Amino acid sequence: MNGIVLTVFAVVCLTAVVTAERQCYSGSGTEYSKQNCGSNANYCTKVTLAGIVTRGCDRTDIMCRNQGNKCANQGSAVGEVCCCDSDNCNSATITTTSFALGLVTLLAGLIASYVH
Repeated sequence: MNGIVLTVFAVVCLTAVVTAERQCYSGSGTEYSKQNCGSNANYCTKVTLAGIVTRGCDRTDIMCRNQGNKCANQGSAVGEVCCCDSDNCNSATITTTSFALGLVTLLAGLIASYVH
């Protein structure tokens, strides 16, 4: 019985790995939606130029291969380029919410340590 469970688990895991494609938010301004990027895309991007934010996939890894998983200012012609390597990581809402939640947790911990 354990052998069957292990085999089924292995097949499910391998299928998930083989069929997995990077999923990123794609669009410009406030209009964007989730999109499957294809098997060649390793990074999601968020480019900010002249106050306009464009999200998408780095299908060729040209922008993000050397930069890695971070934001960098690429000059006035390109603007700020943010690269990240997990699904739907190029959404401002998710990043802002995660940061705010982390900050609130940190502050609550500090307050609790001073109260006791």
